Amino acid sequence: MKNSVQEVLAGRVGYFKASQSFGVPQTTLEARIKEARIGINLEDAIKKGNYYHLVTSMLNVFDIKKLVISLLRNPELRLRKPEPTSLARTIAFNRTVVNVFFYFLPGLYDQIKFSPDRLYKVDATGIRTVPTKQSKVLALQGKRQAGSLVSGERSRLVTAETCMSASGNYMPTTFVFPRQRTKQELLDDAPPGTTAECHPSGWMQKDIFVKWFQRFVEFSEQTEEKPVLLLPDGHSTHRKKH
Repeated sequence: MKNSVQEVLAGRVGYFKASQSFGVPQTTLEARIKEARIGINLEDAIKKGNYYHLVTSMLNVFDIKKLVISLLRNPELRLRKPEPTSLARTIAFNRTVVNVFFYFLPGLYDQIKFSPDRLYKVDATGIRTVPTKQSKVLALQGKRQAGSLVSGERSRLVTAETCMSASGNYMPTTFVFPRQRTKQELLDDAPPGTTAECHPSGWMQKDIFVKWFQRFVEFSEQTEEKPVLLLPDGHSTHRKKH
């Protein structure tokens, strides 16, 4: 079968003659030829960047297997689990924005000569109160099931506003809890200096960020003689004019 497929693909014989010469069913030979040609076409499309052909090929269920095999043969591609990313962050983080950032950053850095303890990065991170995934545990070999206790309560979002300098100077975290009012019990066993804010959504808000920024000015001890460069993460509450 392999030799007959190679002869037909090379154009030296046709279906009927190859079937008679190698003693293989003509219908089976035609099916194998179709599979081989699909694989070749998909590999060529990947190399040439012909994405239209890739999309049209994926519409055929028969082609999906060949498409996956062809993609996995590419040494520059790896099968990875995608990381959930918000649409707002995707729009804000693009080539144009990054180029503008690095266009102004060197000039500002050369002009003021920021030391590592004057360079700060702030980031807002969402934390779920109930884990969405279960970590792996050790179990005896041969045991097919390992139990794990799970919480029956509904998962809610808490935002952690973290900030650190390039030298490792860490500003105490500010948490935004999904509540109407704050209470002291929210900060039980929290590191010294940790602050709590509240909003029904649990997300960072503009007025909450203003409060955080006022605490940052006091924490960083910035002055006109010793300015501080604060790099936000591009969240909408960080970019609006206050």
